[in-house]
Amino acid sequence: MPLPKDNDLKPGDTYTFEEGELYSICTCGFSKKLPFCDGSHKTEAPDCKSMKVEIKRSGFTKIY
Repeated sequence: MPLPKDNDLKPGDTYTFEEGELYSICTCGFSKKLPFCDGSHKTEAPDCKSMKVEIKRSGFTKIY
């Protein structure tokens, strides 16, 4: 699952998403790559799972 290469990701930023790609969105709040999952939930919140999002159409959006 690809993650943006930007190390300064912040909720509310605009992201470009590519058609056909699968992204993992953080649901635990511990990720250092918010709003994207970095796997932190595996140790910090083992009962949490990331939300998988498949992009149907390329474009950009803001994530809050």
